[in-house]
Amino acid sequence: MKAQKVLQRKNITPGKLLDAAELLFAENGFDGTSMRAIADLAEQHVGLTTYHFKSKQLLFEKVIERRSIEYHDKRLAH
Repeated sequence: MKAQKVLQRKNITPGKLLDAAELLFAENGFDGTSMRAIADLAEQHVGLTTYHFKSKQLLFEKVIERRSIEYHDKRLAH
């Protein structure tokens, strides 16, 4: 699975969780993605998802925010 290669590039738990969440939200949508699935893909304990992000909704918002900032910076560079 290509997701595994992406997740290997980060050693920091929140980054791994964000990467996993982004991939799973893209593949399965918000309702089709569980916090446990995100933790499993990130190879982290499920409790760390709520420790770092409090809820699935907040995790989803962070995924969108992270990607939005990246696109905004690229747009400004051009």
